[in-house]
Amino acid sequence: SKGWSLATSSNYSARLSSGEILITSSGREKHRLEPEHMLTVNLQGEPTQQNEPYKPSAETLLHCQIYRRIPAAMAVLHSHSTCATLLSRKFEAQKKLNLEGYEMLKALEGNTTHETSETIPILPNHQDMQVLSSQVDQLMDRLPPFKAYMIAGHGIYTWASSIEACRRHIEALEFLFECELRRPMLELTT
Repeated sequence: SKGWSLATSSNYSARLSSGEILITSSGREKHRLEPEHMLTVNLQGEPTQQNEPYKPSAETLLHCQIYRRIPAAMAVLHSHSTCATLLSRKFEAQKKLNLEGYEMLKALEGNTTHETSETIPILPNHQDMQVLSSQVDQLMDRLPPFKAYMIAGHGIYTWASSIEACRRHIEALEFLFECELRRPMLELTT
């Protein structure tokens, strides 16, 4: 309803107590999801059930990479909002977006004050999910821990210790992205 998952874009997942991943099927409109549109995969992204004609999201490997890398991650949400897409293009050359001084940063797990900053890495878009998941692994090897990343011209991925916390991440980040997009307009009027 907020315009973050238009058409068949976006994908959502959660880690199950069995260790499997429950993920949205490919090509489904998220506002029309039914139970049969949710599929289970292992940590390598391989389906653990057959549910023809449905297939796991084309970006399943990006979810699995996060679950393998971050044992505390229990949910991963990916959206294609206008704000995230535009900012990922605007800051693509810098390869990151820095957010600081906003009260809403406290909505991200682990933050207890607005006197903090979050760096959102930005990766170039690629259609090969093996390549992209490898690039995310490389970022996680060399950067301090981060709570989200963007793919240029594509959208955002974020994760958290629960579905509720992950939804809070998306909501807070989308608010912060909109602030960052509107901030230059304020600078023009002063």
